[in-house]
Amino acid sequence: LDKSNTKRLLDLLNNIKSNVALPKSDRELWKRAGIQFTFNANIYCSDCNRQLSKFSDKCTCPNGNQNMNTELILFSIPDEIRRVVFCTIAEIPPPFREHQRNVMLFGLYHSTKGPTADMLFGKIVNTIKRLQTHGLIINLGIKDKLFNINVQLIVGDLPGRSKYSLLSGHTGYFSCTRCLLKGTHCDIHRHILYSWREYQETRSEPRTQENIDYCVSLIATSKTKIRPFGVLGESPLSTILSIPTQCVFDYFHVCLKIHLPVLISQWIQLLPKVDIEKANAYLSDILYPHTFNRRPKNLSMFNQWKAKYDEQFTYAFFRFFNDGVAEDISFYDRLRL
Repeated sequence: LDKSNTKRLLDLLNNIKSNVALPKSDRELWKRAGIQFTFNANIYCSDCNRQLSKFSDKCTCPNGNQNMNTELILFSIPDEIRRVVFCTIAEIPPPFREHQRNVMLFGLYHSTKGPTADMLFGKIVNTIKRLQTHGLIINLGIKDKLFNINVQLIVGDLPGRSKYSLLSGHTGYFSCTRCLLKGTHCDIHRHILYSWREYQETRSEPRTQENIDYCVSLIATSKTKIRPFGVLGESPLSTILSIPTQCVFDYFHVCLKIHLPVLISQWIQLLPKVDIEKANAYLSDILYPHTFNRRPKNLSMFNQWKAKYDEQFTYAFFRFFNDGVAEDISFYDRLRL
């Protein structure tokens, strides 16, 4: 019984005329059905991040006696910060891997102040390490079966990657998780540039987990605050995976919602109207499976596309070149540019 199915069942029970006292709330329904939710709540001071025993405890830090804002619990406010850690079983093949029943909630952080990597992942990593040592035993009815646990990948948006990997963010120096390219400061736009030309000229060394561990040891022995090669500290994830190779990029935000709209806007400026109409006709003629509810058709309206439209357009774009169906070679060359 998830939230939506619980609501449907309550609506059905409320329409039944019976002398038996039927549950009227989700909590009462779960209690009558014998459903229990097991979770651990960890309380931290929102000012100094010190762990507390109870929600009513007062921290000893200078701001620890401030009253808790009740709106943080009852309503959604602009200063609210939430971090959610999900997990899926990788051995289940797509598309069932992305099904909601294969998504497990590992952690939920709720505060006006952002969490540290240890607050968000410390206890989760410790639990995974115990499971890696002893395995996970599941009762299958006739006998118990032991499953081996391993971590394959972790993914997050750009701020999230910096948060859990404890590497410099995408706006700072040495922000790449794959190599040790420093980047160049742009005085005009006031941000750090990572150009392909600079990478070809410097041929920066690849970033490895051994390099990260060495930088962490430098930070531990340094008397001043340093960030060697963009390393901010020791991440709990370093004990169960390799950050450079197993912290993958979030193609949803990086590719679909950032780079793709920029490319399409440049294509529209370069392509003649007749070629844009050909592209729209090509998109309209694509036959999608019945499960595809969103289908991009008008290239000029890309600013109104949802993320699913961007994803379908990416599939169509690569299919266009793989099939070699472009009749006009000039149109083909313009798209390649």
